[in-house]
Amino acid sequence: MIENKLNEFFNKKDEWNAFITICKDDAYAQAGKIEKKKLSGKEFPLEGMIAGVKDNICTKGVRTTCGSRMLENFVSPYDATAVKRLKESGAVIVGKTNMDEFAMGSTGRNSFFSQAKNPLNTNKTPGGSSGGSAAAVASGLVDIALGTDTGGSVRQPAAICGIVGFKPTYGRISRYGLIAYASSFDTIGIMAKTTEQIKSVYKCISGFDPKDSTSSKHPAKQKVFDTKALKIGIDKKLMEESESEIRQAVEKGIGVFEKSGAECEYFDFAYSELLIPVYFVTAYSQAASNLSRFDGLRYGFYDESIKNSEEVYIKNRTAGFGKEVKRRILAGNYFLTQGNPVSIYEKAQKCRKLIFSEYKKLFEKYDIIISPTYLGKTEDLNDNGAGNKFFSKNKYEKSLMPANICGFPAVSVPCGMGCDNMPAGLHMMSEKFTDEFLLDAADFYLKNKNAEKEGI
Repeated sequence: MIENKLNEFFNKKDEWNAFITICKDDAYAQAGKIEKKKLSGKEFPLEGMIAGVKDNICTKGVRTTCGSRMLENFVSPYDATAVKRLKESGAVIVGKTNMDEFAMGSTGRNSFFSQAKNPLNTNKTPGGSSGGSAAAVASGLVDIALGTDTGGSVRQPAAICGIVGFKPTYGRISRYGLIAYASSFDTIGIMAKTTEQIKSVYKCISGFDPKDSTSSKHPAKQKVFDTKALKIGIDKKLMEESESEIRQAVEKGIGVFEKSGAECEYFDFAYSELLIPVYFVTAYSQAASNLSRFDGLRYGFYDESIKNSEEVYIKNRTAGFGKEVKRRILAGNYFLTQGNPVSIYEKAQKCRKLIFSEYKKLFEKYDIIISPTYLGKTEDLNDNGAGNKFFSKNKYEKSLMPANICGFPAVSVPCGMGCDNMPAGLHMMSEKFTDEFLLDAADFYLKNKNAEKEGI
């Protein structure tokens, strides 16, 4: 069966530029190994699944570019733990998916390997930075895809492409082999068309990893999903800030839970205006630190026009990094150095604690917090960000940021149509280490939403 699926995949044309690198030989070799091991009685829980992996997650013997000229020719000598576990569970990896350079962006425009397209409307972006992974799943090229979520980069493209996107609790899926953007936010996430597929993959690739210092040994909380005992909080401000079509779609989604006996109420989040500055100050500062290693000597692109040692760092990084990456590195260094005795970064960390403490109180009251996934319209391919000022553009991602700031699990599920006849996403978030409970809630919603459509 898997060989037939591989033949079908490699005979298809990637009309959406979802992939940077296709791994044909490796994929057939993986499939062959699985068949041999099956003869000895070994079972594979993900057998028959073909997968895409975002191109900032290391894959042994295959290019891992981060969507950047800086790593255009880098071939990883090892597999990331998530990739290793994916292979060991029987999934076959067919390629590395397109992305915004070093995961910096929300449209896919920042890829050195050109823009990915949305399979639902090729005049629209698939979102970002995991836009290639979302496009690969939505188009049916692959069953599942790994992405990375630093500030919503799995959930936002999942919503825009009409699929399910899951970001686990920080520390539940190993970050070993993930090329870092912002270390305290980065999480490997899973994208698929169904929650059942995501549950299967999550079970196989999650768990403690001694190779990752941020990996958690904390046991999963055994919380049983019961809609009649469910208490849901709805972020009033985020609902008000979303486009009317999206808000209406999410309200219908909330209605599915209410009809099943859940108690739903709106709340005002006290620190809503801190979300964007805290996220970007923290992310940019950590990016400036993490990307300092890419200088063309230890790693990355080397400019052959260099004539002396003074030019090495400047020329390699100027030519190797794209415009958006350079902008974030410059801003990050500013946040780290300005102000005595306390930097802007340190102030942001104090505000981050306030945000976390407020959400901790909310989760004493609610089992799940609901909001729209993405608050605005899907951007056009030819827009090029025209007229989008920094804060006005990123306000549409506010609902995504709390899960990364606080380390909570979160999932986006399709909930109907929003603006411009594009999908809207229902965003659900729960307290740390309740990942399985959250996926059960997402699964319940999708099944009951579909049953309601069919008049069951």
